[in-house]
Amino acid sequence: MSNLQIAVLTGNEKIRKILFNRIPLDHGLPLLPVLAGLANLGGLLANAGISRLSVDAVHTLGRLSRDETRLSADRFFDYFGTSSSELRNTWSENIFGHSEGWPVHLHHCFRALSASLADAGLRLEAVDGGAFRREEARMRSAYYDARTNSLPIQLVARVLDSVGPTGRRDQYEDAIDSEHDARRGGRAFRIPDGMDAEKLFERIVGKGILQLAEYDQYGTPVPSLGSYIAAKAGSVLHLIALDGNSDSVKLALVRGEDPNAIDIRGRTPLHIAAGCGWADIAEMLLEAGADPDASDLKGRRPIELLPNHANARLREILTSASARDRSSPRLGNSPPIPTHDNDPSPEQ
Repeated sequence: MSNLQIAVLTGNEKIRKILFNRIPLDHGLPLLPVLAGLANLGGLLANAGISRLSVDAVHTLGRLSRDETRLSADRFFDYFGTSSSELRNTWSENIFGHSEGWPVHLHHCFRALSASLADAGLRLEAVDGGAFRREEARMRSAYYDARTNSLPIQLVARVLDSVGPTGRRDQYEDAIDSEHDARRGGRAFRIPDGMDAEKLFERIVGKGILQLAEYDQYGTPVPSLGSYIAAKAGSVLHLIALDGNSDSVKLALVRGEDPNAIDIRGRTPLHIAAGCGWADIAEMLLEAGADPDASDLKGRRPIELLPNHANARLREILTSASARDRSSPRLGNSPPIPTHDNDPSPEQ
């Protein structure tokens, strides 16, 4: 591994390409994160009956504890020769928070941090935390998109919302039947041709959207997955706000996307930008007329969703916008917020 570190430091593009990209003989994942992360968690794969680690296998694994995640992160940092215990502890906690303990997201974190460390000459103190978060968010969204793009997303979002955080198989199948609406929204609200509620449920489970939690109870494995599905069933701005791509947000606003559109949880794109910690995107949305005091179905304003890693600038942007908004006369009415009895998870 030390030789691989030297190759990265000296700018050997051939070695770097092998480390950070898929190669024909591997198992579908970049080599370095596998060597430095998940594959080192003793028993994790064996307990799940998996002999070879792949993206299609990782989503079936259960969540890791904080200690397990920190163990994997410690081994990752050991391979890079990172010695600062204070920085390592901070990053280990950040990685646990970003990954939600889900192995596939832990892989995303390691992959994003591997590239950032290489760019920083393997100096952890020189890593750009903002760049790491955006790259991890981009990979996370791409992964979720790949797992949901064959599903009728509006129907799935409504089913998850109606059942709640967890439910039995029969509850999900009943919800599919009751929420299925052939008259609305084209195919997004319909059970796909050739399928019934039972087959659609099996496809949802097969895609990793639902996992068996305990006994006969199913649920989304991590909060961010349910949040992504709700956003994808919302507007274009909801979805791209998750990615942290400011250029895409700017283009969507120029094309007339509504900055105050709401998703099934009553969130505006500003709620999502604030929850992700994207100060630049929040500023764009506010300049386009986003309401800083809009409340989601849980009564939360965007500023109440700020994550621990949010910088002071974002808090100041939202605070100032809220103060200006309250001192200015309002014109018209805010858009109505739909009512739903159950919000499927406690996260944003």
